[in-house]
Amino acid sequence: MLSWFLLDDERRPELEPFEEADYAIPSALCERFIAQYSEPGEVVFDPFAGFGTVIDAAQRMGRRGVGIELDADRFAHARSIVRPPSMILRGDALEIAIEDVPPIDLLVTSPPYWDPEGDAFAAYEAPDAGYEHHLTLWERLLARWKPRLRDGARVVVFVQNVLLPEGRQPLYPLAWDLGRLLSRSLRFEGEWIACATRSAATSKRYGDHTYCLVARHVA
Repeated sequence: MLSWFLLDDERRPELEPFEEADYAIPSALCERFIAQYSEPGEVVFDPFAGFGTVIDAAQRMGRRGVGIELDADRFAHARSIVRPPSMILRGDALEIAIEDVPPIDLLVTSPPYWDPEGDAFAAYEAPDAGYEHHLTLWERLLARWKPRLRDGARVVVFVQNVLLPEGRQPLYPLAWDLGRLLSRSLRFEGEWIACATRSAATSKRYGDHTYCLVARHVA
């Protein structure tokens, strides 16, 4: 697999009623890594399921998609497209009992990005406690779900650095910091960069490329 690749625009008409539709992860990106790092019948888990893109891609590819989503509207949409044996749970990935999720063969997620206007781990509905606190929550998340990973399971995180408006610190290296956190508890295997073929509505905040970070659990 090349260390970079082009990612075409993806229209998601079913998401147009949602204000956050521009932030939805592309299905093609999920499919690329699900195909690379899992086999039919295996469990593909997304602790930040959002609109259910990872779950949907997994079940279309013959895997069992399992997810968690906190936001009520995104959860409702995701639940509407889930087919058994796939499933989605509503709640906080830092609070839900790990036993509610089957052993994980592949974890794929695009995390809620840090934002000074609201706590990403609380669906942006609570005050933000700062960038370093956000990274601390990520450490808790990895520690919480690591015991549920099968030996050899991969963790794939799609993430971008955060660019803030003029007058603030210009860039927060979220992608690089998450790579550092992954390497502390897992065997970091590499990064791939998905480059958008044209600028999107989110480009001013996150740029036109996404880091695809891959790590492996070795028991």
